[in-house]
Amino acid sequence: MVKLEATTAQTVRVAKTSHRARVLAEQSGRHTLRVRYGETDQMGVVYHANYVVWFHEARDALLLKADIDVARLERDGYRFPVVDIACRYLRPARYGDEVVIDVRMLFDAVARMHCHFEVRNTKTGRLLANGSSLSVVTDHYGKVKLRLPKALVSRLVATMNASPHKDICREDVE
Repeated sequence: MVKLEATTAQTVRVAKTSHRARVLAEQSGRHTLRVRYGETDQMGVVYHANYVVWFHEARDALLLKADIDVARLERDGYRFPVVDIACRYLRPARYGDEVVIDVRMLFDAVARMHCHFEVRNTKTGRLLANGSSLSVVTDHYGKVKLRLPKALVSRLVATMNASPHKDICREDVE
């Protein structure tokens, strides 16, 4: 069972001139799933690597909800490699448990996507794990881009009814 809740909090911050990374958009959502047998080890506990898979499942569901087609962006020559990921395990999830993954995604003007995750047992509300990931934007040759792709910026703007800062949309800067 996989579902993304209908309620998605969205905020947009117009970039300010500074030397630090500027947040273009922040979006959060909730993704629910039931632990499948194949995700557990011999003790019936979720194998640790599956939490990272869940993180990405929640992230992808949130992007789809925001009508951001990552596959299309990839066909257009962009890639979104993960350059950093972390997970802290606090309590085990077990076969049959229903868990909810809260995800908060931040897009900044220097072509990075930060995601923060919390995994909770829906029955008890207890925090099972938390973590984060950082993805950058590259072209299909692996060259890091300094700006978000124009198609992604326009999708973020359309989804969140905001006006982009002109500096954010420049794709001529590499």
